[in-house]
Formats: sequence, structure tokens, C-alpha cells
Amino acid sequence: MRKAFYLAKLESRPIMLSAPMDIQQQEFEDDEPYRPSSTLMPRAPCARIPQSRTGGRHDRRQPQAHDHRRPRRPWSGAGNAVLKLAERAGALIATTLMAKTWLSEDEFHIGISGTYGTRTAMQLCEEADCVIAIGASLNRFTTEHNYLYPNAKFVHIDAKPHVMMSGGRAAECYLQSDARAGVEALEALLAKRGFKQTGYRTGEVRERLANAWDDRRKYTIEPGSVDPREVILALDEAVPANINLFTGSGATAGFSNIGFRRQRPLVLPSHFFGCIGQMMPAAMGGVTALGNQPAILVDGDASVMMHLAEFDTMVRYEMPLLIVVMNNQMLGAEYYKLDAHKMNAALSCIATPDLGAVATGFGGRGRLVRSIPELRTAVAEWLAKPGPMMIDVRIATNVITLPYRRIHYGLDE
Repeated sequence: MRKAFYLAKLESRPIMLSAPMDIQQQEFEDDEPYRPSSTLMPRAPCARIPQSRTGGRHDRRQPQAHDHRRPRRPWSGAGNAVLKLAERAGALIATTLMAKTWLSEDEFHIGISGTYGTRTAMQLCEEADCVIAIGASLNRFTTEHNYLYPNAKFVHIDAKPHVMMSGGRAAECYLQSDARAGVEALEALLAKRGFKQTGYRTGEVRERLANAWDDRRKYTIEPGSVDPREVILALDEAVPANINLFTGSGATAGFSNIGFRRQRPLVLPSHFFGCIGQMMPAAMGGVTALGNQPAILVDGDASVMMHLAEFDTMVRYEMPLLIVVMNNQMLGAEYYKLDAHKMNAALSCIATPDLGAVATGFGGRGRLVRSIPELRTAVAEWLAKPGPMMIDVRIATNVITLPYRRIHYGLDE
């Protein structure tokens, strides 16, 4: 039993534990106190750079850094080291979805690597000849199914013994290391060799990034609805940076996962293998785990409706959670897939009640919003007194997220 959990933690892969019924029904007698598998994981960090045996030239395997401790976060306090390495190498900085906005204060931060990247970010990534991945698995989403870095070689730094990239590919150079120790060792080696280059960090790239975040595609907004892109921008501006952010999955995630850019204590996008309907209870758990600190959740209407009854729990526990419902009254993913294939997209449309009124009926606060000024007023009300509240924002159905335009309509504009 202990070995099964040890392998699952060490190698981060599925482990099947077979316990036949006759074994399960036997009495267990053992004088040894049970030790959970976590006690078997070495905790003391160490890093070393082996000396070359060639007598003068650097060994190609340097630096090698080892830390068998599993850090709480994959970047493990490595922020300053990453910034220093990027400056020396002339590198851009990108994150995975789950590390969204980390180090975004750097002027050469391009946002998310993968499907939720901007067009400019994708173009710059395609030009890369070297990618240094720090605590990132480089899965199919981060590498855009291996199309995003067609000419790059990879340096992979991770605390695990080894991580296979998307498509079963291994990095040309793999360093098992704590993030900070590995990055500091790599930067120190480059400094020792006198290596420093401008790379991507030019005025031309800076200018391209300054205009990279605007989605300029024009849409005629339906009466009584709001452009969802403007909703995200307004929320990012109106909600102070000390407020935690949770974002859902589904169609509307394409707006929130690109549009939110401010650094916050916690930015947690939904994951859950692409399933909608999961982030409302997860956000409630997050608020509780963080000591009832105020937070906002931005999710779609179908997703929130799946756990709408849990708003009663929010009211009973007086959770300072603001739920902003991006409400297009449909199952968005299904709608756009059907539309792209010239099928009956109306089959995925689901009318919803005034969810603000529903929240009020539960004993909390709620608002129905059909304009940006109404949204700002509702957010200001919540900020004045954080508590259980739901804002039902009616968004235009004809505005399609950039990722969906790419995937379903073949448009990257």
C-alpha cells in the first residue's frame, strides 16, 4: 500500500493497487506504527554542479541540480532567478495556464503558452530555438499539440525524476532539480562563461507586445447584451489586485484566461479535464481554505447552474465570494461546434432565469447586468461589503473567443 502511494507521488502517474477480497477481509496485526508514504520522500534539498573531468573544458552535462523534495509550487520561489536568467538569455517569459499572470510584471512577458496565447505570443513562440521549461509538464495544451515550438530544443527543469513532454518526447536536456536551485545554477554557469545576449529583448518585440492583448475583431453586439471581452477588462480593472480570482472552464474561459492580466495573490483557472460545472464548489473550497479571504469567480451560466443550490451554502457560511456569471443562455462549447459544422446550434440554447434574483432568493445579494456601467456598479456594491453575491451578466452570443475561432472556424484574428 505504501509503495503504491510512493510511486504515485514520485512518478505522477496512475498506479493500480489490486487488493483481492480475501486479503481485504483478513485481520491485520502489526506492531510497527504506520508510516504514510509522504515520510518516505526525502525532504532535504541539495544542489551540486559536478566538476568536469576533462581538465579544462566544461562538461556538457553541467549544471546538474538535484532536489528530491516535492515543492509546494512548481516554481518554488524561483521568480527572481527566472527573471535574472531571462535577462541574461534575452528570453521571453510565458507561463502555463495554471501559473497564469506569474511574473507578468516583466515587460517581455507574453502571457500563456498554448491555446490561450495571443496571436503575437504564438508567432514569437514559433520563432524560438530554445525553450527552458521550469516545473511545467509541457503537455499538449502548453505546446499546442507540438506545433507551437517547431524548431526549438528543450531544457526541462523539474523536481520529478523525469517528465515526458507531449507526444512522448523527451527534452534534449533534463535537470532534476528544485526550480530555484536549477535556474540559479544554469544562470551562474552562463555568467561564468560570459554569455549574455539581447535575443528577443528588443524595442521591436516590446512594441509588438504592447499591442498584443487587444482582440480587434469587430462584432455587432446584440441589444440588451454586453461584449464579453469588455466584461473581463472591466472586472480586471475594477477588482483590486489583492482579491483572489477563480475562473471556470467551457466556452467563456477563452475570454477570462486571456483577458485577466493583473497579478493577484491567487489566480486559479479551472482544470478538471475540461469538465464544466466544477469551479463553483472549488472556489468555495478555496475561499474557505484561504481563511475566508474575498475572491471572485468568473464562469459560464451552464456551469454555475449545475451547482446553483450551493449558493445556499455560501449564504449560510457568509462566504465573501462574488460569482460573475458570463451568461449567454446556452452550452457555449456545443453551440459553436454545431454552428461551425452547419448543424442546428439552437439545440444547445438553454434559457436561464434571472440568476441575480435567484441569489437574492437564497438570502444573498444579486444583480442582473446588461451594460458595463451596471457591471461596475454591482462590483462596487460587493467590494464595499464582500459577501455571497451573484452578478448575472448577459453577454452577446455572437462574440466568439479567440481559441474557439482558431479551433472551430480556422480564424486567428
